[in-house]
Parts: sequence; structure tokens; C-alpha cells
Amino acid sequence: MIDEVDSDRMARITMIHWTLWWRRNQRCWNDKTPTILEVIRRAGDTYQNWLQVQARTMNTDHVRAARVSYCWSKPVAGKLECNVDTAYCKEALRWLWNNYREAADIKVESDCLQVVQAINYTHNNNTEFGSMIVLCRNLLALNKNCK
Repeated sequence: MIDEVDSDRMARITMIHWTLWWRRNQRCWNDKTPTILEVIRRAGDTYQNWLQVQARTMNTDHVRAARVSYCWSKPVAGKLECNVDTAYCKEALRWLWNNYREAADIKVESDCLQVVQAINYTHNNNTEFGSMIVLCRNLLALNKNCK
């Protein structure tokens, strides 16, 4: 039965389930009960954002064909390089803000293309992911030494 569902419908079903789980967590952990309209809006926003990422990914597939091997090298004196995993992006940027805001030129890198694209993309995303991205953008903007 599930094999008969096309990918677009499966993506919509997934977004609805994800958003229902978010509503459950809001109720359990934050003592909030988002309305059904909020759930529907949030599921739609998440779906649209997913479509945009898929479109960008398809547009960059030709770039992936020309893989380049990168080798890490120690940053020069006075520079700081921070390689950030997606799960810790927000915390890493806060740590950099609190500890190195004036001290060094900072280069922040991530292995997650979706996070990098979202930070550079100006569209507002009304999901938890979007909230994290807005916070990351703000922290990067506050720290003039970050690139």
C-alpha cells in the first residue's frame, strides 16, 4: 500500500506527521496547545521549505559531479576556524560570540549544505529549524569577525 503513494504525497504526509509530533511536544514539554490552524500552517510551511531545498539540491547536482578533495590546514596566527556540526550550530555560534567576539577573525564552516543554504537564504521559515537559522544569522551578524 505504501509503495503506491507518490513521493509528493508521501512528503506531505511526512510533514503532517512531523508537525503533529511537534504539537504533541509543545503540549508535553511547554504546556502549550497549538491550534489545528497552526499545525496546518506549520506543516504547509515545512513542506514548502522542503520543496525549495529539493529544488536547490537538484540544481546543484551537476556541481557534485566535479568533486574536489579538501585537506584541512591549521589557520594562520590570529585566525580561528570553527567546524560546526548541524546539531551544535547554534551553541557553537553562541560560544564564539561569548568567547571570541573581539579576539580573532573567525571562519565558521559546516558540513551540512542545508544549514549553509538556509543561513544565506533570506526567506523566513516558521519551523524550529527556521528559528535556529534566524538565531544563527543574528549571531553571525553580531560578530563582525565571523565569515
